[in-house]
Amino acid sequence: MKGFKKVTLLALASSIGLSYGCGSSNLGMYQFPTYQPFSVAPQYNMYKREGAKKWTIMVHLGADNNLYSYGLKDMDEMAAGLKGEDINVIVLFDGDKTGDSAIYKIKAGGKDIVDDGGVVIPPSKEINSGDPQVLAKFTQWAIKTFPADHYMLDIWDHGSGIFRGNKNDITKSFAYDDAGGHMNTKDLGPILSVAAQAAGKKIDILGFDACLMGHLEMAYQVKDFCNVLVGSEDTEPGDGWYYKGWFEKLTNGKCGLTPAAVATCLVDSYGESYQPGGGQSGSNVTLSAIDINAAIGGFVPVFNQFAVALQKGLAANKPVISKARDNTQSFYNSNCADIGHFMKLVQKESLPADITGLASNALAAYQKSIIRVYPGTASKGWGSVADASGMVVYFPKSYHTYNTTYDNPNEILFAQQPAWGSFLKEFIKK
Repeated sequence: MKGFKKVTLLALASSIGLSYGCGSSNLGMYQFPTYQPFSVAPQYNMYKREGAKKWTIMVHLGADNNLYSYGLKDMDEMAAGLKGEDINVIVLFDGDKTGDSAIYKIKAGGKDIVDDGGVVIPPSKEINSGDPQVLAKFTQWAIKTFPADHYMLDIWDHGSGIFRGNKNDITKSFAYDDAGGHMNTKDLGPILSVAAQAAGKKIDILGFDACLMGHLEMAYQVKDFCNVLVGSEDTEPGDGWYYKGWFEKLTNGKCGLTPAAVATCLVDSYGESYQPGGGQSGSNVTLSAIDINAAIGGFVPVFNQFAVALQKGLAANKPVISKARDNTQSFYNSNCADIGHFMKLVQKESLPADITGLASNALAAYQKSIIRVYPGTASKGWGSVADASGMVVYFPKSYHTYNTTYDNPNEILFAQQPAWGSFLKEFIKK
């Protein structure tokens, strides 16, 4: 597992966090607004002006850890792949050397340091890239300074999923700064609220170039502020996304520039790069692009009905349900499971018609929310992840313990939908 974008074993250096749903913090002109989901479409892009590009891609590249060399490599990849004038690529970089934090504007063949007026980079030229307030200030500044028709935020770093403590050796969630802090799932609401309000609309794509972030719960966490989620169900190799191939596709006309097309090209270029001769080192990789609105509006309601039916039929059918869970595609975080594969297996079991019927209905809605998935049908020999369908969900096995954080909407917003958690608690009762 060496070189993977996963957890380090360092103890937590500092404790940070934002109260989800609480009032603004004292950040001068860059204050966190009170969390308020968009109930109606807001005014489009309050900073929009003539000459806006098609896309502004904001990269939070937190390499103040053992991924430092990969961070430098990926910025070189970006510069090698970027052509044309339709896309801004703005990188907030933090490496493992004191005073090396900077904001770069990537250009064809190179990069320029951008003077942000001290908004993000203090006089020391050193930031805590694990601080959610720093990320929020960066996104707001980038959207104001580089207006575009579409916006993407790419969080590049380690990742461990929706929880701190998924496994005994995991003490952080994502965006690890070994000299600072890290971020938790609950921090995404305040961060993306700032970004969406600056853009005047939802952020088109939220991507995690990090391990283990392709969760249904993550899609739910950001549903009010983002339209598409890109993440991996499993760990990522250290090489991560293949920016050269992706940016070449975007800027040479090989794919469109709609959010779905941009996300699809990202997933495809990632998968291709790990095929034989693809240029990157790794195997059994996964990556998915998720239509958040379809997942939350179309799939989750039917998934809730499915969960209720599972719980209702649990007393009579637990051995069969447990068998399906045990055979479901799982990844590094073994207390999570691939949703689509589980529902496919349930359909094939000898279970009551209401359970199998709801599994079929839920699977159909689920598949409509998957824009692109790798490995999918394009993989060659990815046996250990061959049944990856797009998203995992928290799903401890019958002999696991239940993480009660899952019931707290201030930590995991999906707790607002209690049907699945209610089933899980009954499922793992001894």
